[in-house]
Amino acid sequence: MREGNGRQIILYTALGIALVGCTPMPKQGDNVSSVTMDASYVPLLEHGEKREYRAVGGPLQVPEGLPLLDATQPDQSVEDAFRGAKATSNQRPTTVSQNQAGGKRSMFKRYQNWWGTKTMGVNINPFPTISKKMRWGHDWWWGPSKEDLALSPSEDLLAKANEFYRQGTNQSLVNAFELYEVAAKQGNKFAQNRIAEMYYHGISVEQNYENAAYWYLNSAEQGLAQAQLQLGYLYKEGKGVLKSNDKAQYWYDLAYQSGAQEALIKSGQLYQSWARSLHDLERARSYYQQAADQGLSEGKYRLAHLYATNNVLGRNYRKAVRLYEEAGSAGYADAWSELGEMYLNGMGVAVDKIRAFDYFQLAAEQGSPKGAFNLGVMYEIGDGITQNYKDAFYWYRLSADYDYPYAAYRLGEMYATGLGAKQHFGIANYWYQIASSWDLAAANVRLGDHYMIGRGLPRNANAAFEHFHDAALKDDPYGQFMISIMYLRGIGTYHDLEKAVYWHNKGEMQGGSAQAQYRIGRLYHFGIGMNKNVAEAIQWYERSAKLGYAEAQNELGELYYKGKEVETNYNLAMKYFKQATQNRFPLAFYNIGMMYYNGNGVGQNQSAAHSWFSKAAKMGAEYAQFRVATMHYEGIGVSPNRPKAYAWWSISADSRIEHMDELLQSILEEMTHPENEQALALSKQYYHNYKNHNLIEER
Repeated sequence: MREGNGRQIILYTALGIALVGCTPMPKQGDNVSSVTMDASYVPLLEHGEKREYRAVGGPLQVPEGLPLLDATQPDQSVEDAFRGAKATSNQRPTTVSQNQAGGKRSMFKRYQNWWGTKTMGVNINPFPTISKKMRWGHDWWWGPSKEDLALSPSEDLLAKANEFYRQGTNQSLVNAFELYEVAAKQGNKFAQNRIAEMYYHGISVEQNYENAAYWYLNSAEQGLAQAQLQLGYLYKEGKGVLKSNDKAQYWYDLAYQSGAQEALIKSGQLYQSWARSLHDLERARSYYQQAADQGLSEGKYRLAHLYATNNVLGRNYRKAVRLYEEAGSAGYADAWSELGEMYLNGMGVAVDKIRAFDYFQLAAEQGSPKGAFNLGVMYEIGDGITQNYKDAFYWYRLSADYDYPYAAYRLGEMYATGLGAKQHFGIANYWYQIASSWDLAAANVRLGDHYMIGRGLPRNANAAFEHFHDAALKDDPYGQFMISIMYLRGIGTYHDLEKAVYWHNKGEMQGGSAQAQYRIGRLYHFGIGMNKNVAEAIQWYERSAKLGYAEAQNELGELYYKGKEVETNYNLAMKYFKQATQNRFPLAFYNIGMMYYNGNGVGQNQSAAHSWFSKAAKMGAEYAQFRVATMHYEGIGVSPNRPKAYAWWSISADSRIEHMDELLQSILEEMTHPENEQALALSKQYYHNYKNHNLIEER
């Protein structure tokens, strides 16, 4: 018997990532690794934090030939890392040059970096020691005096540190940190802010949120808006400081007073995230409205999203569409993606999948990882467009390179199944681990399974437990059931009956517990990570089957049909297969066909077998398609029909069926010219309607 792949497509409405200064993504066919991203581009979740890799059971597992991205180069693509080349997004002009006349350092070059510094609305004078009083004939006409051009010690250190920082090598970053630290201790607020960033992201030093908060506080107290914003975020998330929404709002207010308009958006997000009443949501809307009124495209985007999704305030799709269009036209690429989702799902507009596709593509080309991800989903499932796994892979890869966790997860799935990419569990686990670093529960579940069974990773029960535990904390029912068993059996952790009961009960309360129970049954059934116990497996299958889970129903049917591990019982087998057919499970139709074909528990009936096989074949079950083709060719249970036999064989063909090309060619040679034309036309029709690109795996 065969098993269908139960992959689950991530919803289009997955969380988006805000972008600052997005640059267009490359068009299909471009060399992805050569794309130059604007130096101001920073992938954001909320405040500009870069990717943080976290792995349990040892360092992040990187397959051979696919190294990790350089942590000091957050915009680097995997292709760049593979070649050992620095990402083009980190190639910036040097700040030091030699004067052609005298070999002296150019003052303009030395300070040119300040003009491009992201200051969050703060006006920075690159020459802070120059006198504001301009003297006729001296300062104003001839320029500042040598005394006025002299840098303070901390400013000189800061300039040198910036030069090291831009070089981007490991040693230069260490040198930069040492100079920033000296300047920071001398009270330079810009050095304090930079050293806080380095502590926060773990750049050249061990990541330390407490130290980051300390230096952000020092810089923020001197009025640097960027530090005030970051400190507000730390209080909002409780990183390095005790979580406090009041203190977060306090620092956001100060940042706004310092000229950072972005603080309005952060305040809106703060009120929206902690909303306990209508008043809180109205405050959030008020902040977004202020940001929109001041021309911030993200303010319009956030306000549109509130109108499109919030039931408490009352949805207003007309306003949402208008604001998304305004935000997108102003350069906020994710707005086009959201607009695409409205057309995809018919939210306030007529369903129009072609228009949705166009909006997703527009978003992706303007730098939206969410837009690229949604394109990938449309190509993967063939939603409104022709299904194409290679195109899906292309867009997922672009989205993942822009730090979109759901895209990283889908890449893992494609490498694991061999769809759109050559099957490679090592690379699949690499992408799962990236998605896991963003706390994506589905990725943690996959890694937990792979550590348990040693698929592309060394078997490690402790690492499996950690990943399952992370998934459980995100309310994933499978993760909850798995750690309940691991606590009960002492697998990968200590024995704790109380925790085992707690997590089991918590898993029972989740809506997806049927799938979790089925998967646990398979672990017992095949002895994966624990001793094989068919009786225990059947109990888990039965629990899942009672909740209507088709794969569990089919699994029970197969156990009783085969009679290898339990006593054969065709009546029970037919009962469970029919339950699964009510849930439209293709292999259950195929299995009933086999019972009629062989006369197991029912009278042998080839015509009935053909009917059941045909139902499974039209649902994409490849082995049913092969069986139907054979019956049409040999005239078993149906009149002989070579064109139909050719058509069914042509779409069931895959690499596991030897000499299929020769078989198809020989059939064409047997048929007449009209039959050939009919066969080719049917093949094209069946490919469009019934081809299953997601191959059914052997058990």
